[in-house]
Amino acid sequence: MTEALSARRRNPRTIRYRPHVYKYSLDNNPNPMDIVFSIINGNDIHDVDPQLFSQITPLLQEKEKQLREWRNQPASKFVEQALSYIQNYRYSEDPNQMTGIVTRSDSKKDFSEEDIAFSVNLALHRQDYWSIDPSMHKSVIKELKNIRVEALKNNDYALAEKCENATRKLISIESDAKYEDILTSKADQIENKYHIALKELQNLKEQQRIELNMKRSEMEQKVKELESSDESRLKSFDSQFDTEPPLEMQKFSPELLQLKRREKYMVLAKRYSEATQINEEIKQLEKIEREQQKNRWIAELKLKKRDLSKTLKEKREARVQSLEMGYIKLVQQYESELDHATKTADHLKTLYESLDKECQKTIVQTKKSRQIDSNESSKSIAGLFRQKARINAIVYTRSFSARKTQSLANPQRIM
Repeated sequence: MTEALSARRRNPRTIRYRPHVYKYSLDNNPNPMDIVFSIINGNDIHDVDPQLFSQITPLLQEKEKQLREWRNQPASKFVEQALSYIQNYRYSEDPNQMTGIVTRSDSKKDFSEEDIAFSVNLALHRQDYWSIDPSMHKSVIKELKNIRVEALKNNDYALAEKCENATRKLISIESDAKYEDILTSKADQIENKYHIALKELQNLKEQQRIELNMKRSEMEQKVKELESSDESRLKSFDSQFDTEPPLEMQKFSPELLQLKRREKYMVLAKRYSEATQINEEIKQLEKIEREQQKNRWIAELKLKKRDLSKTLKEKREARVQSLEMGYIKLVQQYESELDHATKTADHLKTLYESLDKECQKTIVQTKKSRQIDSNESSKSIAGLFRQKARINAIVYTRSFSARKTQSLANPQRIM
């Protein structure tokens, strides 16, 4: 793409006989950020109207700091060069600001009578339109119209037809040149927009990558926190296994209670031998029942722990699912934004390639037309210098007034 643009810019028809044309001029009221992104993408600061420097300098300085922090050396270098140029810029030293520079559209330039006469003869007798300075086209066309009017007065219809054909050819060349300039300017604008869109697309990809990684890390951290919290709750619950059963579970059987009453009766009856025997039975039975109480307590705790684990797991899974759905929606949103940005860049690329193809086609047609005209006029190249010599003799030996028109109206007198 860049090579095609460079080739188009080197085309003589697009850069000769005019000062540098700013891509961003104050008259067009461009967006300062568009200019900054253009410079970041490598576009020349010379394409920016100096009257816009005050608007873009603060933005360039800010972008330079950011690019330095991001370690984007190529883009940072472009911005540094632009700032350096702005800092050292001198309005009085800029050739583009000097008065007297003539462009293709400048119709007030004064040409010598010799130049106009010679160019008229190039158009009339050699059909060598491409050797005529484009800035002289309007003057030559004006003179051709005067000759045509004089030729019609003298009934010289052949000369009038030549003047008409030459005028049409020069107007056609002017029109083609303007069309080529418009195409070139439009292609430049689209190319610049494409590079900006491409840069924005790359920035969007990088930004999305960073944000998605952060979102994924946050989600993983939250899942770890949920697991840690559930583990702490279960660990706290497990501490109950080392405690005694609650009082409501420490109830003994009627048999044990009956034995304790008998033991008490035997002690009151001073039947200590029998009381001792009953006490042994009480100890054994109480031990058995306390183990049973502990087992029931542990069994109940296990059931509660199982229910608690199930509840915590369900809540954790629901939370994890919610986090993943949020992540998926964010990915989908980013994909949509990326798709839109990609389509925008692709559209600009297609549009640019179409304009560039049209530009190349126009250049090729211009070259072919120029070559055809050159081949047709080369037959009389030997007489070119004789024509110029005769014209010089006419110009410098007599006034170029009404007799000039008469001489041009009768080319045989010059030939």
